[in-house]
Amino acid sequence: ETEGRRAADALEREAAMERKVQSLELELKAERAGREATQSSLLDADEGAGEREAAWEAQRQILVDDASRLRESLHEAVRERDDLRLRAAALDEGSPKAPSPSAPN
Repeated sequence: ETEGRRAADALEREAAMERKVQSLELELKAERAGREATQSSLLDADEGAGEREAAWEAQRQILVDDASRLRESLHEAVRERDDLRLRAAALDEGSPKAPSPSAPN
């Protein structure tokens, strides 16, 4: 009877250990799944940050290009203005002056 009892106790301990092993395996699987989900989220967030950075850089480049074009347009406008001022001054100097009333004819 004691041998039977010992065998039954051993079987019970073995079954309990098997249940514990299964429980730990489930916990490990859950932990791995959680870690993979977290890592995936981190990768997605990092990818999103990279996309935002690329979009910011593209927008910055557009603004730099616009500023450069505006500077060129400003220089052109200043040159044209100066040219027109010179032409107007030349026309003023070359136009006949109205006779003054005190000058003899």
